[in-house]
Amino acid sequence: MANGLPRPVAIGFMRGVTFLGDRKLQLAEFPDPVPGPREVVIEIKTSGMCGSDLKFYRAAGGTSSDSWTFSKVGQADCARFIVDRGIM
Repeated sequence: MANGLPRPVAIGFMRGVTFLGDRKLQLAEFPDPVPGPREVVIEIKTSGMCGSDLKFYRAAGGTSSDSWTFSKVGQADCARFIVDRGIM
């Protein structure tokens, strides 16, 4: 990060904020998804944290009351747009 701003995302990648637990977040890069048959790719323009996300944000020691592994990408309360689709 230069001047507190993240560097531009490489072509073919996207960014997402992941919940690490213990009130920690991480800005991570992921490969752009490719839709399979009868699937769509959704681009998220804005996102917020809703009440149901707080249990993942507050979870202690990389654990959660749910049966998933860290890290979790938040996706609630957002503006979404379909940007690609597979064979329908």
